[in-house]
Amino acid sequence: MQLIAYLIELTAFFPLAVWCKELLFLGSGMLLAPRFGFKLNQFSLFGNQFLKQNGIWTHRRDKRSIHIQSMLRVDLTQPRPADVLERQEKQLEALRVLLLCIVTALLTIPSVPSILRIWHGGTNLLDAFLAGLSVGMCFQSLTTIGIRLYVYGVMMKKLGGYVQSLTNHLRAGAHFSDLGLRPVEELPYRNPTGIEKRLYYGLYLSAMLESGQIGALQKPTRELTAMLRDSDVLIADTWCYYWLVFYYSRFELNPAAATHFLNKIRTTIEHDRDANAKRVLAYYAFGIEQNFQKSRAFLDEAYAVIDQFSTLGERDLERRLLDELDKFLRQKGA
Repeated sequence: MQLIAYLIELTAFFPLAVWCKELLFLGSGMLLAPRFGFKLNQFSLFGNQFLKQNGIWTHRRDKRSIHIQSMLRVDLTQPRPADVLERQEKQLEALRVLLLCIVTALLTIPSVPSILRIWHGGTNLLDAFLAGLSVGMCFQSLTTIGIRLYVYGVMMKKLGGYVQSLTNHLRAGAHFSDLGLRPVEELPYRNPTGIEKRLYYGLYLSAMLESGQIGALQKPTRELTAMLRDSDVLIADTWCYYWLVFYYSRFELNPAAATHFLNKIRTTIEHDRDANAKRVLAYYAFGIEQNFQKSRAFLDEAYAVIDQFSTLGERDLERRLLDELDKFLRQKGA
């Protein structure tokens, strides 16, 4: 009996408390984000992927996972200056954390008697569940607060904060070439994390591509390859996987690498209706599969939605990449 109670406590503490927090963030993001100029258009429940495009939610099954993931994006139909965007993002995050703390308190206060009985050696299974879940939620709340304080108090002064500022300028209408980006090792940020680097490379590689500095693409791409080759796929890294499939299909033809990274995000990219997803698949069909008719079909799909794609700078670069592939296909008679 005591062993069963202990296992119930552990299960409630982790993973149930983690799932409760993530579900709360998912729900609050869906309901609150539009009020602050953001939107939730993608989330994952244990490997079930949900994507909202053109106002329609689609579902597809991916590899099984223990994770619940969601990501908020800026609503680009509501253009705002970069400083306003940053302020609204902070307000939204503060409100979501406050909501998490309120729910945690509402759960924990009635569970105090159960916590005390378990503390004094009780083995009631309901007490074990309530104690484990409430303590787990308290831990998740404190951890979330600590992460947010670290992000806004420390990381925003590091590479991650610089990336956020650059991204907000893009959202406000800038082009990649306007940002004055340099190799990560030349920036005044010491010991950046892998996550920070991946976020920065999303901007840096696009800037190098836009300015025609193709030689500058190799080193960061090799680093991304090493980071992501054997890692679990996270929603936040979707752009990186798209880039790797594109790069190894366009600039450094490598069927093994391109196919490896495509297989890791195949379910996601095949259901993604945006122009960049169709462009990646078109280049893969052209460079790796040598299937020019298939490439043309994906290219036509990309052209059909290009005017709906992302920020001004990203859209202009995307159109240029589509035009280049169109030229290659015409030379092949496709």
